[in-house]
Parts: sequence; C-alpha cells; structure tokens
Amino acid sequence: MDEPIKQQIHQLIDQCDNVLLLEEIKLLLQSGKDWWDDLPDEDKNLVMESEAQYSKGLFISHEELMKRYENWRGQTNLTTAQKEALDKELTAINRDPSYLKKWDDIKGRFKKK
Repeated sequence: MDEPIKQQIHQLIDQCDNVLLLEEIKLLLQSGKDWWDDLPDEDKNLVMESEAQYSKGLFISHEELMKRYENWRGQTNLTTAQKEALDKELTAINRDPSYLKKWDDIKGRFKKK
C-alpha cells in the first residue's frame, strides 16, 4: 500500500473538527463496502459520463469557471436582486460541490406553472 497516501489521510483526519464527517468516514472504513455499489444506476452513469468527458479534456477548472463568471458578471445587466441571488447560489456551490443538482431538477424549478 502507498504509505504517503495513508499519511496524508491521517493528517487530514487529525485536522478535521467535523464530528459528523469523521463518524461517516469511520462507518465507511469499517463497512468494507464500496460506496459505488450503493449508487443508483443513474448516478453511476453520470459519473462514468463525467469521467469520459474529463479524459477527452471536456472540462474547465473551478478557477476558470469563476474567471469566466467574473468577466460575464461585469458585462451583464442583471438587477441587484438577480446578482444577489446568483452570488448566493455560487457561494453555496463553492462551499459544497454536492449542492449542484442534476440539470432536470434545475429545469423543474424554472418551468412556468
């Protein structure tokens, strides 16, 4: 086994103050299960599709995305409320990447009733 990775994980755990996260890690390591087995087929397909896109170079980094956003933000005529809402969403995404939802879920929010 690669010792540097074990040392890095030990250091990260030592620095972590989130008890809930540590409990989840403990359960995961004790279970001997592969998290992949618990994913629904739809999520597995999304991961595999993302990996294929990544291997083809079809991605941009978070840093590049934020640069593009800042350039776009300065050139767009959004209302103050729209800018605040967009900033709030981007902050939430930045704090928790799992916040991102599947496109169909997002589209559902914008459908006219």
